[in-house]
Amino acid sequence: MSDRRLSTWQTQGFAMGQAIAVRMDFTSEEVRQLAARVKDASQARRLLAIAAVLDGASREDAAKAGGMDRQTLRDWVIRFNAKGPDGLVNIPSPGVPPKLDDRHKAFLARIVDEGPIPAVDGVVRWRACDLIMRLHEEFGLSVSDDTVYRALKDLGFSHVSARPKAYKQDTDAVQAFKKTPLREVVWVILSHFRRAVFCCCRCGHVGNALALSIMSTAMSAAPRPRSAE
Repeated sequence: MSDRRLSTWQTQGFAMGQAIAVRMDFTSEEVRQLAARVKDASQARRLLAIAAVLDGASREDAAKAGGMDRQTLRDWVIRFNAKGPDGLVNIPSPGVPPKLDDRHKAFLARIVDEGPIPAVDGVVRWRACDLIMRLHEEFGLSVSDDTVYRALKDLGFSHVSARPKAYKQDTDAVQAFKKTPLREVVWVILSHFRRAVFCCCRCGHVGNALALSIMSTAMSAAPRPRSAE
């Protein structure tokens, strides 16, 4: 009885390990021509291995010709039978699914378009941390700043930051400076250069004094501003 069971096991194992026949609507020559034309090196190797099978080579020799083992060749034969030569191309991995789907992005677009209510939200413009908190309150999501920024960029929104302003900046002085003619600005800078040359000479920094002197000489070529009548 043990011999009979062993014989049955061997027969089942042989049936499970039988080589899968390759579809016959391609000849080995056609498959080799396809291998010579394709740009994917891996696809070309698999086509050559299948061409060897169609020529009557053993599965072991055909697998070696394609740089693979017999089990891998069996898998590619199944793909070739189902989809033809196109089935021998690696299928790219879909990657990690995005954390924000269309529903989440629509929610972001709506609240950004509407803007915050200062009396309720405590801000006059949405920040990334505010949007992250709203997503968590609405959907229970935990996302990073980068995820929110990428989603807003895909939706056509741009990141806006406040322009830095000097402490105690005099607005009137800034406007007056903008209206000052360029020649007057040049002479103001020139006077500072000459003072710097004098200080460098007194302190013994001859190299700095020489450089500043050259710059002041070049700037002295600018026309002297006319005094207001």
